[in-house]
Amino acid sequence: MNEGRTRRDPQAHHPGEEEGKGPETDIGTLLIVTSDFPPLAGTNTQRVQSFVRHLPDFGWRCRVITRAVEDMGWIDSGELAHLPPDLAIERVPSPDPFAVRRRRLGARPYDIHAAGEAEWTPSREEAGQGAGIAERARKAVSQWLHDGLDYGWYVPDSSRPWADAAARRGVRIAGEGGADVLLTSCPSYSSHVAGLKIKRRTGLPWVADFRDLWVERPGRRVRSRWHAFRDRHLEAVVLREADRVVVTSPAWQEALCRQHGEWLREKMAWIPNGYDPSKDSGMPRAGDRDRYVLRLVYTGAMDASVSPLPLIEALGRLKERHPHLMGRFQVRLVGYAGHELSRLESAIAGHGLEPYVELLGTQSHERCLREQAEADVLLLFSAPCHRDTITGKSFEYMRSGRPILAMIPRSGAQAQILRAANTAWILDYSDVDGAMRTLERLARGPGAPRVEPRWDYIRQFDRHALAGTLAGVLAALPAGRA
Repeated sequence: MNEGRTRRDPQAHHPGEEEGKGPETDIGTLLIVTSDFPPLAGTNTQRVQSFVRHLPDFGWRCRVITRAVEDMGWIDSGELAHLPPDLAIERVPSPDPFAVRRRRLGARPYDIHAAGEAEWTPSREEAGQGAGIAERARKAVSQWLHDGLDYGWYVPDSSRPWADAAARRGVRIAGEGGADVLLTSCPSYSSHVAGLKIKRRTGLPWVADFRDLWVERPGRRVRSRWHAFRDRHLEAVVLREADRVVVTSPAWQEALCRQHGEWLREKMAWIPNGYDPSKDSGMPRAGDRDRYVLRLVYTGAMDASVSPLPLIEALGRLKERHPHLMGRFQVRLVGYAGHELSRLESAIAGHGLEPYVELLGTQSHERCLREQAEADVLLLFSAPCHRDTITGKSFEYMRSGRPILAMIPRSGAQAQILRAANTAWILDYSDVDGAMRTLERLARGPGAPRVEPRWDYIRQFDRHALAGTLAGVLAALPAGRA
């Protein structure tokens, strides 16, 4: 690295930027290694996507190493339009034998953007229908072997083969002078393993963007004592050898310092997730709909620890006690439910809520933003294990200006931000009766509810401003190997 590169204050005035031009001086090239990047479907891609879009305004060119599109199961091709046209992307195929076989067979990912409003349903072959005994047995053995590699051999996660290949690509790029600083961002945690290898081989200054916790992450599956030991060892090595460590919740700073020691505090930085105002321009609003019917919307994953099941129970109790109020509600649950889907469907059917609750499945990010914009009330769920988690969707929720019904730990980090933004009614995740009473008040109200957001507080989570914070972290890094 060039030790004499210009250090640039991301908060200072720089001529030409008001006209949309880039900065007068480039600081250098940031090499980003991440497994989750567009067009991969899901909100995990939004953070790094915003960095590569906004960091050039602060003097940083970006180059990304990520997964090959053919190795992605579900994609959202609409997100590619939000990437800078001159962004250098290195798409590295995974050497995992099942990924290799998938590519050889010509399998293609399912594009939820191209599908538009249509909901995905599996074909007979994908669902395992119509297959003979021999074919079903072959698929069962294949799945068993696949799970054995993913959950029994690869450490810290199933992306490890890709990460090893990505590390080799990163070392080559650095050796050719194509990078000045390295940033790795999870998920997956294997991205940090790739960063560790690149750091050791090249000496590049390295920022490890943890986002959430690794070993102590709520809901993380511990597969064996051996895996737990390897996870703890890898986390400790990454924290020790990274030059800076970034997390998305201030509580994670405290947790990591308690676990690894106070020496870690001086190299840590909090850069939360945020919202991107450029992505919600032109979105429709709820004003054109029938104001009698209140639309309640949730967007995001719905696994057991963030399940909307308590709200469904609350709706069931309201229907039992005040059935005449149910016509005021239209509940739309948008996102992947996985193993929780059967429980949700059973609860909806058990309470007779099919006319009022709709499960829309996985949708594009554009569709999720549109659903948020058209909502009267937005929904947020987090079980007690997520006391200190701050979800990415909550910033988009706050940006929308809609009231939020949040069933989350009331003393947690997420609740503190929502209170400061003045955008939410906050109940404990298990407070079904409290949720029922809140729903009853909404139903008996004269129209759509309103809140008075504190915009001066919310604006700090604009992703452009957060990229400026990251630019400050990058500019303060020690110079690496020339």
